[in-house]
Amino acid sequence: MMKNYRAAAVEYFDNKNKYKEAVVALFDSGNYAEAQIVARNMTEKFPDCAFAWKALGAILKMLGKTLESIGAMQQAIELDPADAIIYSNLSATLQDINRYREAQMYCLKAIELQPDLAIAYHNLGSVLNNLGRPLDAQAVCLRAIQLKPDFAEAYYNLGNSFNEIGAQPEAQLSYLRAIELMPDSLQAYDNILMGMNYNPDFSISYYKEWAEKYGTLISSRVNRKFTNHNMPKSGDKLKVGFVSGDFRNHAVGLLLENMLGSIKNIELYAYSAHNAEDELTWRIKPYFKKWTAIYDKNDEESAHIIYKDGINILLDLSGHTRFNRLPVFAYKPAPVQASWLGYPASTGVKEIDYFIGDYYTSPKSEESHFNEKIYRFQNSCICLAPPCEAPKVGMLPALRNRFITFGCFNNLAKINDEVIAIWSEILLQIPAARLFLKTKQLGNKNVQDILFKKFNDNGVAEPAKRLILEGASPRAELLASYNKIDIALDPFPYNGGVTGAESVYMGVPILTLKGDRFVSRVGESIANNVGLSKFIAQNKEEYIKKAKDNSLDIAELADLRANLRNISLRSSLFDGARFAKDFENAMADIWMKSF
Repeated sequence: MMKNYRAAAVEYFDNKNKYKEAVVALFDSGNYAEAQIVARNMTEKFPDCAFAWKALGAILKMLGKTLESIGAMQQAIELDPADAIIYSNLSATLQDINRYREAQMYCLKAIELQPDLAIAYHNLGSVLNNLGRPLDAQAVCLRAIQLKPDFAEAYYNLGNSFNEIGAQPEAQLSYLRAIELMPDSLQAYDNILMGMNYNPDFSISYYKEWAEKYGTLISSRVNRKFTNHNMPKSGDKLKVGFVSGDFRNHAVGLLLENMLGSIKNIELYAYSAHNAEDELTWRIKPYFKKWTAIYDKNDEESAHIIYKDGINILLDLSGHTRFNRLPVFAYKPAPVQASWLGYPASTGVKEIDYFIGDYYTSPKSEESHFNEKIYRFQNSCICLAPPCEAPKVGMLPALRNRFITFGCFNNLAKINDEVIAIWSEILLQIPAARLFLKTKQLGNKNVQDILFKKFNDNGVAEPAKRLILEGASPRAELLASYNKIDIALDPFPYNGGVTGAESVYMGVPILTLKGDRFVSRVGESIANNVGLSKFIAQNKEEYIKKAKDNSLDIAELADLRANLRNISLRSSLFDGARFAKDFENAMADIWMKSF
């Protein structure tokens, strides 16, 4: 019956209620393309009907047509300025294109109109998280839950707000509650799996158990997997497809850009899972033989497009991060599928054949951590373009300051209580030292106060005199801030990736703690690739000792400062042409190993 709704809209051309019935049914069934047609017909027939524009706006959001969606919702508001849900929906759509201040305004208006509208508080919580106000986000998420105790989405939003301040146990409890309430929610699984990477308390086996549950869930939703894949003929170039929502100024985009211009022996295809584009997007688009937007396609449609393109190797660049399209891989649209670059652990997806790492991040001893087979780059598995915004490397700050300044510019989610305890001990053992932390959340005074208290509880007296806390800034300013630190402290268990590479490029060595999984070995890989093996600690005690010992050798730190950028540029960590060759060889090798 569903397939006849479009015809029904014509049959009941003058019946507004029949239009509503058709639009709601099509939307609820996930048939957004058909729903869009009916909703547009409705706005043409009943241009003064707020519901028609409201429905069209919601449908367009689901199709990834964000600007059109905003226009439709604004039209709905003009027609019915007292409908709180329209304001809340508009807020959610504005967040898709990072217009958080406007989104906040519309959330507050929705709450003003309807103080008991739980979804408005939920959307406001998401806005506040993105504005670096996680404590305020917690309060409004709890209000949403109070109004609607079975609101699963509010629980995982609450979990995100805890995660933003490194409160991993509280985050995981929230994520678990979300899954209890909505056991088939892929987003709830994404959140709990991503959260475990930050949490030092979870075992690898526990993570793998949850990842396998996710993989089973998405596989169960696939009625038919693709077979009879395209196989390259002799002399043909391999077709390699990338699926990502991060082809933009994001860690994935930054790590991808440097090699693309040097790829000669394979054909590149991009499948973009997010409609946001920026200057990085425009720079990299020409390197792809074909660029296809799939943010407005469902999983089966997206898989069909990839299959028809004849992709040989399909790479997931997102894992369980936001905007991922892992369910597409469950259709097996390519004969060989792999996960690389965007996620530091097993996806749990049975149809993904390989996880790509290197010999430092993914040693043979850790193959049991993955559902996927491990493929290892000979050198680094990541490569960052030398930042054009970077200033010259400055003089070692300790020569000017007469004290050591440690620093970390990673997301606060990575700075958990264990990290704070170790860093506090470093400050206690080096009484003159300072610690410079810079990240989005630290632009909020309440978050700063929490951090000061945590260091104080670990014995650091008057922490405001020992810590330098700053919020986010443009990349050029961020890179210039490395000229204020002598040694970078890598957090654990979730090491820095782009931040670690940026640090060594700016002449700042990273002190890292070698862990027992990929996410805890990225720092080791970066350090080894630029000759910083003496800055790799095997345990927490050695981490503290190396911080102290290296801080005493000012001459060596000054020498590193003068030479580390040039060393970095000669390594596969920054040499795009060298990395591109490694990548081409890896793709050819993976293909040969698969058949």
